[in-house]
Amino acid sequence: MAGPRNDVGGGGAEGSPPIRTPDQRVRVFVSSTLRELAAERAVARTAITQLHPTPIMFELGARPHAPRELYRAYLAQSEVFVGIYWQQYGWVAPGEEVSGLEDEYLLSGDKPKLIYMKAAAERQPRLTEMLARVEADDRASYKRFDNADDLAELLADDMAVLLTERFARPVPAAAPGRRPAPVPAPLTPIVGREDEIAAVVALLRDPDVHLVTLIGPGGIGKTRLAIEVARKMSTAEPADLDGVSFIDLAAVRDAAGWTEAVTAVLGIRPEGTRPVLEILIDRLLLLGARGISMVMIGRAAEAEPLLRRTLETATSLGNRRLAAYALLGLGGALVGPAVGEACQRLDDAAGAFRELGDRWGLALTLSTRGQLALLAGEVAAARAMHEEALAAAQAIDNHYLQAQVLDMLGLDAASVSDLAAARDRYAAAAELHIRLLDYEGSAYGLSGFAGLALAQGRAPAAARLIGASGYARQVVGTTIWPGMQSTTDDLAAAVAGALGPAAFAAATAAGARMRLPDALRYGLAATAERATSDPFPDLVSRLRPAEPVASGRAGL
Repeated sequence: MAGPRNDVGGGGAEGSPPIRTPDQRVRVFVSSTLRELAAERAVARTAITQLHPTPIMFELGARPHAPRELYRAYLAQSEVFVGIYWQQYGWVAPGEEVSGLEDEYLLSGDKPKLIYMKAAAERQPRLTEMLARVEADDRASYKRFDNADDLAELLADDMAVLLTERFARPVPAAAPGRRPAPVPAPLTPIVGREDEIAAVVALLRDPDVHLVTLIGPGGIGKTRLAIEVARKMSTAEPADLDGVSFIDLAAVRDAAGWTEAVTAVLGIRPEGTRPVLEILIDRLLLLGARGISMVMIGRAAEAEPLLRRTLETATSLGNRRLAAYALLGLGGALVGPAVGEACQRLDDAAGAFRELGDRWGLALTLSTRGQLALLAGEVAAARAMHEEALAAAQAIDNHYLQAQVLDMLGLDAASVSDLAAARDRYAAAAELHIRLLDYEGSAYGLSGFAGLALAQGRAPAAARLIGASGYARQVVGTTIWPGMQSTTDDLAAAVAGALGPAAFAAATAAGARMRLPDALRYGLAATAERATSDPFPDLVSRLRPAEPVASGRAGL
């Protein structure tokens, strides 16, 4: 076991990192079941060691301490937590409520967490529930992998980024309200340029103008004019700009130097061997991704300006892929307030993704656009869009997208009362949802099964499926997409009307306690052609304990 920490105080200037003895490398605690993930543990040890931190790994064998006492001591002395999970939940000791595997995760607290889940056809139920909570933990980085080689590559890259961002020498924070690269303060006032200032300000305020370039001979005053425009717009009430940074390129002598100058001012640091320009583009993608995520959790009004700004930035940079994803997110944000513009934005995004050959973006865009077509009564157009989306998802072997689009195709079929075709689509999606354990996608699939059950005259089953769908959304903290809200509300009202309020409430409460794989299998059984009145006679024994669940977290 690694020795105690020996930080030495007073070894440097105030505020500088403490002087450490040479043995004090960053300690990385690796949590996993032992035998089933032996190969993965070996590559994890190698990947961590090559970066020079110390891997801390609990192993079987004789020792003078109880296993629980030992791994807790190891974990307490570690700075990073790495969790690797596959099929087994691990052993629960007598008198304990959770396995050592889950106990290690719970004890990791606020440590940086890198979580890796190996693809599996089946998992033990308690591991399934644990992983749902892990995935909803916004303090953890969560990725899937297929084999030991994949894990080695992911872990090495993630550790390199983590060590750079978390453990590098801290950069003093700027004072509150101070910009990292403020506009220079001129020594003298500008004279006789009022018309030019007004013209440039008008251009920058024009939503159709994304880039303004000042051109003229050297020494004519281009920089002075730009500074004055920036000062004017940043001090306006309300401010025209979210922020202003001054980037001096006078010392740049070649094309390679400008990226370093720009990223230095914006506070973007190198990450391993990645080109810094690639990191800059990633930051812009994250801006768009944040907007799309806000749409998913029901904050479309806040997301819209963020996505419009991303679109403007991408367009000014000439980055067609980033612009296409901004269009996709903007289309989703506008579904409620401006359906017409939403459809146009999504059509533009789909066209861009086709030109770029980006099948992932195309599948996601068409699944959304097809749903809007279905809401407008354009069933044939919706089906055509969803078939194209499914082909794109299959071409890149993306099972998450395939499951999403199959659920959409099920709704397309159900809308024209082709219940057999609808069930075939929902069933194919359910098999993927069970394997992937994707709560958000499963929520829509469960709603689809509920609609089928109601159409087949099985209202109690429909109510249970509605409850299971609501629980799945609650686990990951998402809301119903605005384009599906009316359909979901109408379904719940119809089932409640068929059962009565008390029976509906009891059935949905029971459904909300079903484990996700069981809920999906229940949907398959309840909508089968020869389904019994109660497809799961042992349903009560399958339910989770009746405990409250906070949004974004699953109960133990």
